[in-house]
Amino acid sequence: MERGYSKATRDKYRKVVIDYIQSNNYATYRSIIRDTKIKIPRVFEGGLKEAFEEAKVPPSKHLSKRSRKEQKEAVMDYIQKNPACTIPDILRNTRVQIPRVFGSIVSAYNAAGVEYKKHKKAQGTSLPEIRNRAEKFEKRVLNHLSELGRIKRKVYISKGRRWADGLFYCNNKKYVVEVKNITKRRVTMTQIKQVEGYMEELDCKEALLIHSYDFGEFREYHLEGKIIYVLPFSVFISPDQFYGKKMKLTVKEYKRKV
Repeated sequence: MERGYSKATRDKYRKVVIDYIQSNNYATYRSIIRDTKIKIPRVFEGGLKEAFEEAKVPPSKHLSKRSRKEQKEAVMDYIQKNPACTIPDILRNTRVQIPRVFGSIVSAYNAAGVEYKKHKKAQGTSLPEIRNRAEKFEKRVLNHLSELGRIKRKVYISKGRRWADGLFYCNNKKYVVEVKNITKRRVTMTQIKQVEGYMEELDCKEALLIHSYDFGEFREYHLEGKIIYVLPFSVFISPDQFYGKKMKLTVKEYKRKV
């Protein structure tokens, strides 16, 4: 609390503020200063929320929110009880946004007095078993394409120093081939943009993005004169059982294109 008022003066001003709030249930910090010339922090240590409580007036939704201090205390208490928790865990159980209140998860752990141990993420191809599974699926797809036309494997992309999975030549056409071993129904726009970049460097108008999700996305993307066909590998293995009749690109239409 800011200093400057004697106890008698502070009590007098507290009563003025309380009376004002009781007469103006939607009073704000600014309106109180404007009409009473009293600074809330100098008479109510808990701020405007405490003033409403003293006036026995229900606070507005904004004032009902926890203070930053209360949010920090909730997070620190949760971390101390759950020393291996992650940002999603904290958000789900405390409803506190770590970046907004602490800046980072490390700062939150430090404030709680708990050592932060970075979690290993099983994303992309970081784990050997995931990488091996992806490599096996890619080999299977490219081997099958080699039976339908000519396939050139692992084509270097100078921009970003990456490798496209392959180039597929069939019926006098050239396709960029990218194979994705995914566990979700749809591919991401990041993956679409990745393929688009390969097409620009390799001067290809069409590309095949073949994924492992049997009944996942089956459609085509038109990107400034380029077409990316996104389809599951099951189209090649058992097209008659594939459900994609409602999709923009049907199995028969795909076969005509290649």
